[in-house]
Amino acid sequence: LFQLRERLSVEQGIPHISSYSFLPSPDLQAKHLASWKGCKWKDFRFDENEKVLFAPFIKNFNCGLGPKPYHLWQDVLPPYLEGLVTDRTTLLIWRVQTPEQESVLRLKFPEAVSLKELAGVFAKELNREVSLLASLSLVLVSLILWIFYRKDRIFLVTLIPFAWGFGLVYLAIAAGWLQLSFISLIALMVVFGFSIDYGVFSAEALQRNDDKDIWSVLFCSALSTGTGLIPLLFCDHPVLKDLAGTMVLGTLGTLGGTFFGVPSFYAWRSAR
Repeated sequence: LFQLRERLSVEQGIPHISSYSFLPSPDLQAKHLASWKGCKWKDFRFDENEKVLFAPFIKNFNCGLGPKPYHLWQDVLPPYLEGLVTDRTTLLIWRVQTPEQESVLRLKFPEAVSLKELAGVFAKELNREVSLLASLSLVLVSLILWIFYRKDRIFLVTLIPFAWGFGLVYLAIAAGWLQLSFISLIALMVVFGFSIDYGVFSAEALQRNDDKDIWSVLFCSALSTGTGLIPLLFCDHPVLKDLAGTMVLGTLGTLGGTFFGVPSFYAWRSAR
């Protein structure tokens, strides 16, 4: 592997950086370490704070003979390289400059990926897992609500605030007003949680014909949520803007579904 890497660098002019690029040659290591041989740490008297500060260095340093130089073929590497080498697999970055170099590199190393592709892997995995878990959560919540109410009219009422809240956020993303990001997905999970609560409260009030105070309570709750999040819309940080935008729109949609969607649907189903 090392010979192939060096040949590609020389023949194709493809510079590279690997984790071993940060490991000096054995001769240079030996030269640097020679001055540390024969140190007498036991002769030093450290106070308690100095012991804590210098303990990791003293523990890893052999004061008798001094440490030996590391070699590329060793299984044990310096601690600062441990994060770059796992299971005999090392990080290697090729600085490709032309499409021809990229073709040669992919031919020799089919498993190589670009930094853009590597970043895309995280996005794909995130979307796949969030989609799977969100769908599973919705199914489980729906199943629990159906088992509890056993009436399709009341059961559907509990999902209306969530449908409105999610629908408004989806329309904003589709229109380009809101960006779908990791933080907006997290915010959607929060919207999912409290919108189901709004639906359950509304269903209970309608089922018991005791909705005298529930609407004012839910409106006050939504108003408090929106009041706390609206200031974040004026922040310059994109993460805070995505969080606030998703939460505010989700709250408005949930509020609309609670005050307009739920009564309208309940009255329509009751009239049938």
